[in-house]
Amino acid sequence: MAGSAADFRLWENRLAVHYPDWRVRSLASYKQRVVPILGDGLDEVAALAEKEIVEILCDMQSEYAGPVTLHCIGHSMGGLILRGALPGVFEQVPDLLAGTFLSLSVPHLGVQASWGDKKAMWRNLSKLTAFISPQLPQLAVQDGTSKDSTPYLVKLAKEGSLYIRALRRFRRRICVTMLNGDIVIPAASGSLWTDRKWDKPAWPASLLAGWGFEAYSVHEPDSVPESPRCPSVHEEEDVVWTTSADGACSFPKQIEQGLLSMEWERLVVRLHIPKATVHVFTIAKAQEQSVLEHLFSCECVEVLVPMLAGRKGVDPTNINCPSWAHEVALERSPREHCYGKWTVALEDGVGNVKFYPFFLEQAAHFHFDRLGAKSRILFDPLRVAIRYEGANQASWATIRRAFEHQVSQASLSSGIDEKWLIGSEEGIGNVKFYMFQTSEEAYVVFNRMFVTSRILFNPERQEVARKGWNPCAFLTISKALPSFEGGTYLAS
Repeated sequence: MAGSAADFRLWENRLAVHYPDWRVRSLASYKQRVVPILGDGLDEVAALAEKEIVEILCDMQSEYAGPVTLHCIGHSMGGLILRGALPGVFEQVPDLLAGTFLSLSVPHLGVQASWGDKKAMWRNLSKLTAFISPQLPQLAVQDGTSKDSTPYLVKLAKEGSLYIRALRRFRRRICVTMLNGDIVIPAASGSLWTDRKWDKPAWPASLLAGWGFEAYSVHEPDSVPESPRCPSVHEEEDVVWTTSADGACSFPKQIEQGLLSMEWERLVVRLHIPKATVHVFTIAKAQEQSVLEHLFSCECVEVLVPMLAGRKGVDPTNINCPSWAHEVALERSPREHCYGKWTVALEDGVGNVKFYPFFLEQAAHFHFDRLGAKSRILFDPLRVAIRYEGANQASWATIRRAFEHQVSQASLSSGIDEKWLIGSEEGIGNVKFYMFQTSEEAYVVFNRMFVTSRILFNPERQEVARKGWNPCAFLTISKALPSFEGGTYLAS
């Protein structure tokens, strides 16, 4: 809710890579007007957004010949603000084409919890803040007044209204939301998928962290009104409340009926990572995320970006649901299996040293940070201790003795030219290389990396295969290969 244009920095970067001819702009005019509890009403903020969008479009039309296509991406409350701004935008720019409307964790049905969801009942007290600002009551559909008893979200979704007619103009409408853990947005509200129970899954005990896709569907309306009627502003009707199948969301039936009068693609994302800030996962807001969580978010954004233009081969229709896009397993291993990997070593009882190897540096740091008072050491792939934590510092010497063995620095980096190599871009311009003794080992890891753009090289440094969503990353990896000297990331 307290968002800003900076929150979309990663989206802006990836859109510029995928669509270099597009002009990407994050709305900034209402930054100071969306402060939680103290912010302006959604209708007031939508008017500011409308003005800013029209100014941007008019500038574009003066610079470019031909039609302009508008794509919209809204996160959380921003998606509702966009919906409120669209009628005025299309009225003032009548020849505007509408492309894709993508909503990310947007509370289309409001944020009000049902009486059966005790942990979320606090959202139902939003009306108490009405004397300060109408913002929270509007989000909870508790903003009806004596002068106008129709809540704002009901107006936005009223069948035949200007808002629904504007939303229907888009060639494609996609709503993406999180399966569980979002303290603000119920899954049913963010996905417009109310007849399915969104229960928290039982994750495998060996799964330390992971993200993927829980479900995907295309809602097709039973019928589309041939000539939608625009109701009078004085026309009112009683709000009829209902509850989602999972009992987590209570909402007016009119909102669901209006929005589902058109086609929607619905994608639900699963995330398993302790203490994650789930609400910002789909925008990768780094300042509110752990390192591993942000890595997962970046991978998710990389999948979602191509959906804006409906690129063939990257739509969620080609993704199996439910499935994991990236899994990090927690497996105890013998010391010799930790060679060339990031390793968390800890003493669990007197002299009982355990080793947990990780392929990713971010995963190793994540597990290291969650161990509390346990004495442990984090070793890099060259077996150099880089972090020490724990209440019993005497354990560090025990851990080091158990982990160290006679491996010369020369042997670690010897035979670099005889190894299979995977080059991977993990973040903008951040190229890392992973070495393998055999082609079988290299292919297993290469195929398991899923989202990350990567290239597989044989021992002669010839490209064998490439995979990933970002074609620009392949050039970056190829340029980095000649300067690779080995000795940093080795995989057994």
